[in-house]
Order: sequence, then structure tokens, then C-alpha cells
Amino acid sequence: MFAALGASLTTLTWGMFDSMWSEGWFMMLVWIVHTFLWSIVSICAYSLMMRVTWAEVGGTQFTGYMAMMNLSAIIGYQLAPIFAARYDYQTIFYIAAMLETFVILAALFVDPGETRRTLTQEPL
Repeated sequence: MFAALGASLTTLTWGMFDSMWSEGWFMMLVWIVHTFLWSIVSICAYSLMMRVTWAEVGGTQFTGYMAMMNLSAIIGYQLAPIFAARYDYQTIFYIAAMLETFVILAALFVDPGETRRTLTQEPL
């Protein structure tokens, strides 16, 4: 969650400092920081998905999670030209920062141990 918050704040900062976008060092720094933090978020998301996957149907369930992630990427690719036509780049960065915080909100409602507690059969 901290990496997602950091990535969101990095995106927000990126949008706020639009006057620095012509500076190569600034763009490189913010890109490296954002990519690093979002990589941590991705690794944690995969770990969380594996943790909530029930062992009996793990392959199918995890495939479903991957399909949903791919679908969200496709939706993002479809929305990108619409947002680009409607908003300036600075506003798009603000919107992206807000959307990145949704990962935090979603993670707050996930109980990683629930699957094992409710679906694991106790030995007789």
C-alpha cells in the first residue's frame, strides 16, 4: 500500500511540475521512481492474488485474475484517446494519480487469510 501511495504521489508531483517536463534529469528521475514503485505494487498484487487463490482450483482462479488485469489494460488503452482529446496532459496526470489510489482502496477490503480459513477442510 505504501508503494501505491508513493507511486500516486509521484504521479501527482509529475503533473504539478509540468514546467520541468523539458528537463531531462527531472523526467528521468520521476520515471525511474514511478516505475520502481509501480513494480513493487505489481509484485505485491501478484502475491496477494496467489495468497487468496484456493489451492483446489488455483490454476483456473489465478487465470481469472490475470484475465481481469489484462481486461483492465485493454479498457485503459481504449480510454486513453478519449482522455487525451478531452483533457490536457497535466489533468491526465491528476486523474492517473487518483486512479492509482484505487489500488489502495481495493486492497483494504481484501482479507488474504479468508480463503484458507473458509475453504480448507479440517482433517477428521
